[in-house]
Amino acid sequence: MLATAGLAATAAPKPATNSPYELNDSHFHLTNYVQRGTDIHKFLEIMGDKVGRVALFGIPLQQTWSYENSGDFAPTYYLQTDAPLYYYSFT
Repeated sequence: MLATAGLAATAAPKPATNSPYELNDSHFHLTNYVQRGTDIHKFLEIMGDKVGRVALFGIPLQQTWSYENSGDFAPTYYLQTDAPLYYYSFT
């Protein structure tokens, strides 16, 4: 049993230590909860040579702006208000 575990440990690939990237496999939402965000070209420019790979996602929920709940403040994040979220299919 120990011999098998030792063999598996030596056969496992070692992580690259000299990667030119600071981040890989990042998870990023291009829009916020009011469907505003940066342009994809601008985002790629921001990534530059620091991020190797990224998974882009939309946010399928839209934040309701309830004046009764938050007044003149228009929330852009779901924790900024108690107003409900609703499904937004155009992400």
